[in-house]
Amino acid sequence: MNIAIFADYYLPTIGGVQTSIHEQKMALESRGHTVTIVTVNYDEYRDDPTFVLIPTAIKYSFGGHTHKAFIPFPGSDEWIMRRIRKRSIDI
Repeated sequence: MNIAIFADYYLPTIGGVQTSIHEQKMALESRGHTVTIVTVNYDEYRDDPTFVLIPTAIKYSFGGHTHKAFIPFPGSDEWIMRRIRKRSIDI
């Protein structure tokens, strides 16, 4: 099954949500599923085909970690959907 997980934050930022999503991704992949993470533009995942990276408009630091935030732009919903459709996401 092709699964997409949408997340405001993901590793390398630190937090319970980020860790939980990463563990969920690993568990699903170990069961043979293809998992795509849709999140903000983290440089660490630029070349990773299992990610759809959304351009970010805001970058800020808090607690020693750099965070990025997505702000919708005209046509952003269609931009994201085109990338997801290419992956034949089931759920």
